[in-house]
This record gives sequence, C-alpha cells and structure tokens, in this order.
Amino acid sequence: MTKSNLAAMPEALAYRLVEDERYGVARVVWDGATSHKAADLLQQPIREDDGEAPAREEGEAFLRELLAKGPVPAKQVKAEDREAGIAERTLNRARQAIGARTRRDGFGPGGRYVWELAMDATSARDATSARDGEHGAHDEHGGLFDPGDPARWTR
Repeated sequence: MTKSNLAAMPEALAYRLVEDERYGVARVVWDGATSHKAADLLQQPIREDDGEAPAREEGEAFLRELLAKGPVPAKQVKAEDREAGIAERTLNRARQAIGARTRRDGFGPGGRYVWELAMDATSARDATSARDGEHGAHDEHGGLFDPGDPARWTR
C-alpha cells in the first residue's frame, strides 16, 4: 500500500518466491505481516567508509580548474588526469557531478572530442543574444526571438 487517505495504513505483507516442483515455475509464498515499509526497502544503504567521496571531490576540483577557461581536448584531459593520479572512473563520475559534457569538435580527420563545462540555460541565452546582436533571429514584433520562451511556441 502506498497511499490511504480514507483509513489507517494496513500492515505490510512479506512474501517470497519459491520453485513449484510440479509445474517448474515460481510461485508466491505469503509469510504474513512484516514491520518493513516500502520506503525502507528502497532506501540506499549507508556506507560507513565511503573512500570514493574525497577522490570524486578531488576529481571535481581538478575538472573545474582545467575546464574553467573553455573546452579542452579529451586526450589532454585524460593525460593530465593520469598525471594527477585520478582514476578514469572517478574522473567520469566527477564530470557527471559538475555537469561537464563531451562533444565532437570539427569533422573528418581534423575533428576531435573535447570536454567542457555545460552552460546553464540563462548563460546560453545571453551568449546567443550577444552573438546574434541586431542581426539575430527576430520575432514578428522586431524583438529577438527567444526559443526558450514557451509563450512563443503557440500561435
């Protein structure tokens, strides 16, 4: 039971699956009431010694500093990562934690993958407006068209 606003919450029932020897399939065996709650069963276990947290924080600081000035080639990120002694898996987790992204820069043999800090929506919109200036995309009223404005999506 997940919600009951008309009566008291009923007791949770425990069950287990066992093999049915006659038919060769699983069957449910009910074990009666239990004190467990659904939220308790879904909760993440608490680890006493999470040795990776400091490593990930170090990786996050490393990436923020490295990517602060703009996109960096992936090969350079990984080379500096190895030099700093940060595991590749930790580096990837740190990348996700700080919202950095990877993307392909260029095409063909001259193309390469780069890592960069993702811009938030406001910064991206400001950068687009500054880049477009007076020659950007304009709406029907002469103002700069903002594709992020839901009021402009319908007519």
